[in-house]
Amino acid sequence: MQMKSGVTISTLGHAILLAWGLLSFSARPFDAATAESLPVDIISATDFSQMTAGVKTAPKAEAPKPVVEKVADDPKPVKNPEAKVSEKPEIEAQKDDAPPPAPQVQPEKKPPLDEKKLDEKIAEALKKEQVKPPPAPKSTKVVSLLDALRESAGKGAPKRPARGKTPARKAAPRRKAG
Repeated sequence: MQMKSGVTISTLGHAILLAWGLLSFSARPFDAATAESLPVDIISATDFSQMTAGVKTAPKAEAPKPVVEKVADDPKPVKNPEAKVSEKPEIEAQKDDAPPPAPQVQPEKKPPLDEKKLDEKIAEALKKEQVKPPPAPKSTKVVSLLDALRESAGKGAPKRPARGKTPARKAAPRRKAG
């Protein structure tokens, strides 16, 4: 019973709110004040250019003076008219005479080597640089990670039968039809 009375009260309340909203917020035409019209003349481009050009025989007007409160004294000349990032003066290196160029050292000429001595030096270098064969790779054993984790946890790896060696299941007894 309470359920039906709650729905009825809610429906009536919403209906009253909607009716009040429709009546109070009804659309009214906007009363705009009429603007006064202004007279407009249409002129051509030549008429416009003649109006803006001015009179050729008119006296020249004096240049307007700038409006300032106080006239500054003679400004100080700027040392460097280029724009600077900081206000500190840039430090310039002292320009001395360039140091004299370094004397060119000529390599000493060695006497030519005998072919026997040259062959001996090559043989010694080859003996020192003989390539040693890389060590044979150690045999790697494939380990099951799951088994290794179980062993490290102390549970011991459960022994599972190898694939293909699963024990045969017993056949379920057959039912007779009927």
